[in-house]
Amino acid sequence: MLWLSLVYWAWRDSQDRFKARRDRWLVIALIGVFNLPGVLIYLLIRPPTISERRRAAWEEELLELELSNLKKKKKL
Repeated sequence: MLWLSLVYWAWRDSQDRFKARRDRWLVIALIGVFNLPGVLIYLLIRPPTISERRRAAWEEELLELELSNLKKKKKL
């Protein structure tokens, strides 16, 4: 039962982290074959979620905008 719940959790988690379906299946295969060590490997190598990447990109853009505004103010 634990094995099935780990596979299900990994599938749901990988949907938020990978766009490519192939990558999701690789995660499932990793956990299906290696079980608990596979989960630990996945936790170490999993990328941020798609929404986390978008948020980081927005924050970076905002910081660049603020930096350019500060540079403009210093020139004045």
